[in-house]
Amino acid sequence: MKEQTSATTETLNKGKTMIDFTGKTIYAGIDVHKIDWQVGLFYAGLVLSNHRISGNIGDLINFFKKQYSGAVIKCVYESGAWGFTLQRHLSAAGIECIVVHAGDVPGSDKEKKNKTDKVDAVRLTRHYAAGLLEAIYVPDEELQKERNLIRFRKKLIGDLNRSKNRVKSLLKFQGIIIPENMDNPNWSNNFIT
Repeated sequence: MKEQTSATTETLNKGKTMIDFTGKTIYAGIDVHKIDWQVGLFYAGLVLSNHRISGNIGDLINFFKKQYSGAVIKCVYESGAWGFTLQRHLSAAGIECIVVHAGDVPGSDKEKKNKTDKVDAVRLTRHYAAGLLEAIYVPDEELQKERNLIRFRKKLIGDLNRSKNRVKSLLKFQGIIIPENMDNPNWSNNFIT
């Protein structure tokens, strides 16, 4: 609370008073979704805001720079289907951002029962401000592309093997015996014919 009262205020020409957050640390928890994101902001023990913003990285960066000019923004979001693109863009814009494993984020029983985007965003930001979250490793883009290629190849091979096993099971069920010389994992054109 002392930090908040020490923040200077300046009056804008429309009669609004705005707090000057220059040099202050604001924590942001982002609950990432496809179309829009829930962003919870935390400063000096208070939730500054908790609202939805379009799922556009540029809009988020502009929001931080416009609303909290001069502040040190520290963001956190849970790993998931959206990958590390948000983290890379925020870091490139000079905004600290970590990614955490969703299972490692502590939460009260009440938070788990009342699980909403707003609750998740505030939970992330409060735990990050308290130092309770540990970042996961974010690989560089080249390494991530190589990993994705290897994972995709492994998935395709698994899909292919499952499909072959289904065909063999169907043949066996129909009473069609596969000759021993052709019963192997690599299907030749002769075998398929």
